[in-house]
Amino acid sequence: MSEILLDDGPAVDTPAPLLNSLEHRVAERRRKLESETTHKFDVPGYEGIFRVELQLVGGKRQHQVVKKHEVVRNEYQQTLRVAAELLLSATVAFYAVSGDDEDTLAEGCTWKRLAKAANAHLDDSVLEAPGGNRVALISLIGEDGVFNLAGQWRQWMNTRGAEVESALEDFS
Repeated sequence: MSEILLDDGPAVDTPAPLLNSLEHRVAERRRKLESETTHKFDVPGYEGIFRVELQLVGGKRQHQVVKKHEVVRNEYQQTLRVAAELLLSATVAFYAVSGDDEDTLAEGCTWKRLAKAANAHLDDSVLEAPGGNRVALISLIGEDGVFNLAGQWRQWMNTRGAEVESALEDFS
């Protein structure tokens, strides 16, 4: 017999085969959810050139980003900064898109490197300063591109996030 704690309550004896089966099912579900909690998006202005893989960002992190930018008095700038920083938080990887619409992982690629490739005159000191990643993202795809990509990502995240929550309830 193996011992399991339920809800921080008293230990309950569980037959080992049942425990192993449950552990296996939970591990399988975790692997499945992890593989399904990212999505590749076309980057506005660079469709057919590269895609970005974005992941779910939890409510706590979203709240932190919003709180961080509350000091920005201009509402438009505040909204832009929040959208850009959430995209940065969600970024997992970049993929080059081939002529036959196949994705190839672009190892070591960052928003800064892409922005610099798109605009050779972009000042390195600006990119290395605090907020440089945000500047790179906005410089690369523009303000409308940030809002467009953030909107697509939020729509996907709302749908996918609800599915993940529902799936996790199976084991709570």
